[in-house]
Amino acid sequence: TLRDLVSGACDGAMITFDNSINGSAIVLTTGEIVVNKNITIVGTGVANTIIDGNNASRIFNLTGGSMTIIKLTIRNGRTPGFVSGGGIANSSSGMSSIDSCQFISCFATADGGGIINTAGTLNISRSTFDGNHADYDGGGIRINSGTVSISGCTFVNGTTGFSGAGIRKVGGTVTVSNTTITN
Repeated sequence: TLRDLVSGACDGAMITFDNSINGSAIVLTTGEIVVNKNITIVGTGVANTIIDGNNASRIFNLTGGSMTIIKLTIRNGRTPGFVSGGGIANSSSGMSSIDSCQFISCFATADGGGIINTAGTLNISRSTFDGNHADYDGGGIRINSGTVSISGCTFVNGTTGFSGAGIRKVGGTVTVSNTTITN
């Protein structure tokens, strides 16, 4: 499973997907995948590599190291109780990157439907956030601290209970360029 590959990977490993799973979602059935090392996960395209939280759990919880994800879809992530980060929670002090990905229909019962960033550096490029929701702030992304760069992205159909349907910055440093935010 993807969970086994991530937990068993050496620091600095790269996980790539085989074309034989193109279009078949990897559905999480036992909760989020914890990432606590440097790892790169490379999909074969957003229509082909889909990681689905089954509307039952967050997809990735980055607690240490750095994670790079490329060309995949994060879909139907969901947090229980009053928890932030429906798709990804980043509390690592490392430098992480998201490139050419989609965050679709992720839901947080607190903040950051797609992503919550509470530490480190996060670079997001050429990615789409569509239909994500947070009961409080940041339907697409909520930035509490750290440094976040968003470039060439699209935020559409995001919703919140309070503010920032696309992006909500509370702390830290954020740079946004060549990005579209619409509802």
